[in-house]
Amino acid sequence: MLNANNYEYALMLPYWQKLDDLYRGEKVVKDKGMKYLPASTGMILDGAGVPETLGDKAYQSYKTRAEYINHVKTAVERYVGLCHQSSPTIQLPPEMEYLREHATKDGQSLESLLRTINTAQVKIGRCGLFADLNTNIKGGEPYLAFYDTFSIINWNESDNPTGKTDLNMLVLQEVEHICENFTWNDVVRYRVCLLGDGNTVNENDVYQQGVFVDTIDFSPDNMFTPSYLGTRLHEIPFVFINSCDCLPRPDYPPLDDLANNSLSAYRLSADYRQALHMQGQDTLVIKGHLLNAENAAPQDNSKNAQEQGIRTGAGAVLNVGTDGSAEFIGVSGTGIPEMRTALENIYNRCEVKSGNLLTNSGQFETGESLKTRLTAQTATLNQIALTGAFGLQKALRIIARWIGADEEQVIVQPNLEFCDYRASGDDLVKITTAIKLGFPMSLQSAYEYAQSKGYTKEPFDTQIEMIKKEKNSGLRDMLMPPEQDLTSSNSGLNPLNGNNAGSSGRSAQSVANQTTGASADLNNVNKVTK
Repeated sequence: MLNANNYEYALMLPYWQKLDDLYRGEKVVKDKGMKYLPASTGMILDGAGVPETLGDKAYQSYKTRAEYINHVKTAVERYVGLCHQSSPTIQLPPEMEYLREHATKDGQSLESLLRTINTAQVKIGRCGLFADLNTNIKGGEPYLAFYDTFSIINWNESDNPTGKTDLNMLVLQEVEHICENFTWNDVVRYRVCLLGDGNTVNENDVYQQGVFVDTIDFSPDNMFTPSYLGTRLHEIPFVFINSCDCLPRPDYPPLDDLANNSLSAYRLSADYRQALHMQGQDTLVIKGHLLNAENAAPQDNSKNAQEQGIRTGAGAVLNVGTDGSAEFIGVSGTGIPEMRTALENIYNRCEVKSGNLLTNSGQFETGESLKTRLTAQTATLNQIALTGAFGLQKALRIIARWIGADEEQVIVQPNLEFCDYRASGDDLVKITTAIKLGFPMSLQSAYEYAQSKGYTKEPFDTQIEMIKKEKNSGLRDMLMPPEQDLTSSNSGLNPLNGNNAGSSGRSAQSVANQTTGASADLNNVNKVTK
């Protein structure tokens, strides 16, 4: 049966469905009902799950008050954004340059396709790339097709005569949306890829493919051998891409812990808001004999409070006999502060895992310190970026072999700088001060350092000419304050003043003397060397 699932697919499917639901947002999560938000025992006893029952109405109100914050989507967008702060480096042989801007049938570029791959890796942890021939154009040039986690339903591997393990069977489930007479219908089809008979692999086995529509029964008659200018493949042109490797065996989703924490926060939010709601919904209790508020008639227990004219609130009067009393009772709020604290704690954990705290929390931090800290925090993201790029490179090299191009010219290098490690203003002040005090570094070198950190784009010579023009026009004197002696400045940005000397307690002048002496020694060394 073509709709059969690989046993590992069936094992991982609940994890994938959970993350997909959470990523799609509050409506999808709440539409799943008790799958993600269990009803209380009292609601179940009152009929929760059965429409129009008291328990189901109570559960629907309980679910409506709950708050689901989409930390999963936030994490995916933030981490993928970090991966693509800079463009990847993609090198192709001349024969494959057409793929750079049109890698897929729908016109995705290779860079955009890599972003789609990284999104799937972070979101669920699995996707795939399939190299196929475009039969709609003359020549049938190969292109890449992206398959999400749920489309790769079955596969098999076996050892070939050389001792390597090859993919010999693959089934991809495709859902095509077709419009006929202004009406949209979904057509499910299965794309079957075989190497040999799909069970064993021999040395000269050729890749075959077949597409089955409106049937789940396999027929060898539907299989054909794709060929590009007479060249056939001896491998199935499909690449599995997980979060950590490119093997058929799936990985556990990298955001599974975040998903579990998000669900815990959702459920705790429901309990917390239910408790707050109950706090404002006290129940009126009447003890003893009650005289009707409107006509002072005795209480009729066969009628409800509304029929008897019993009202509460402003302007209402309750006439209670001498033997009775009326009071409101409600749910105790003793545990609400603890629930609020627990909810804040789990929200904080979700913020950390979703990457919201990758940036420093308001404290001053230099560029190099930020780089060191974020490198440790984004170790998993580094692995995801490398794996995604390797998977794309592997798929492109299959196409290179198919069309006879040099596969060694296909190189995909991802961006691995996940933060803008720009130097702070304090870094630049320290460099300038050190140069003034004799540090052997040219102004051009300092400028090139600032240029590498993104502070300016113009070449050094161009910048000098611009400064000269500003001085000649008087613009620089008008906008810039008179130059101050940094060694005597009390500014917090001055690293050499007394306030910033640290535990050593050295004054700015002592540091200046030491630096000047070091510079003089260096000059003497240079003279001896010459």
